[in-house]
Amino acid sequence: MDAGAPAGDHAGMRNWGKELGFVDVRGLSDRAGHTLLTAEIAVTDELWTPLAPWEKSAARAFAVGLTMDTAVVCGKSAARLIGIELPGWEDTVEVTYPGKRKPGGQRYWPEGVRFRYRNLGEDEVVEREGIRLTAIYRTLRDIAVLHGLADGVVALDSARRRWPEVSMQTWRSGLLRGPRFKGVGTVRRVLDLSVPDSDSPQESLARIRLIIADLPGVEEIRTQVRFEADGRSYPVDLLINEWLVLEFDGDIKYEEGAFGRTTRETVLKEREREVLLLNLGLQVRRVRARDLELDADGWCPMFGIVLDALRGREELGRKIRD
Repeated sequence: MDAGAPAGDHAGMRNWGKELGFVDVRGLSDRAGHTLLTAEIAVTDELWTPLAPWEKSAARAFAVGLTMDTAVVCGKSAARLIGIELPGWEDTVEVTYPGKRKPGGQRYWPEGVRFRYRNLGEDEVVEREGIRLTAIYRTLRDIAVLHGLADGVVALDSARRRWPEVSMQTWRSGLLRGPRFKGVGTVRRVLDLSVPDSDSPQESLARIRLIIADLPGVEEIRTQVRFEADGRSYPVDLLINEWLVLEFDGDIKYEEGAFGRTTRETVLKEREREVLLLNLGLQVRRVRARDLELDADGWCPMFGIVLDALRGREELGRKIRD
């Protein structure tokens, strides 16, 4: 385990094998009604189908980890097992070999598995529930190096949300420890841009997208700012230029019975809150997960939402002045 790792690092990792009752494929006389997670492990469709896509990513990573003799689950797949939240999901499980061993050609990889070369030290590997995976600091570092700045910030924000007792200096020391490595500049940038109070992966992703895009007119971005109205305190996800609020709501929020409320109750509460914020002179825009998806040109719908609000504010100010 990493020296100075967060308390409970990897502890409480979900045992997907027990939860889903993994079945040895060799013992199945008929595979009907089962989904194959690896060539050796299956799960009944009854238990598999209701899972959320990101849960399926974690369960698949768990199954692959059980079948690996020497390889170690790493990157986003290790993050899923640890419980670090990431936007979206993965159909491919990332693994690597400890030490300097390089993986063979892609034609030798099992289906649904991607080997990475990571020059991994044995002290950067932990074993939980019969699976070898990268320790938390190495997992976070690898996400930044393999997947880039945005994913790196989202992962570190999530880790800080889960282990708030860990100081920023400890995260910095953990992610940068050891010999200099390729991608250290990206990891340093991730550390500089991470915040301790991001409330969700979508919020983290939106914030870093806006920072990278450097949109004209966006002068300041603040997280989890609270406003007082009607005797109550209302936090907002992102506040741009002190007046534009961006709120991020997953679809699950509107499901019947979510958080103990009916869908109608949720919508009414949301509308009441929004009216109070509007009465404070704020503008509120709601952003969906798909509004954060970049196209081939590096553009996402959220940028349009923000720019439209900025232009509207500017035009209103011009009319008032005229």
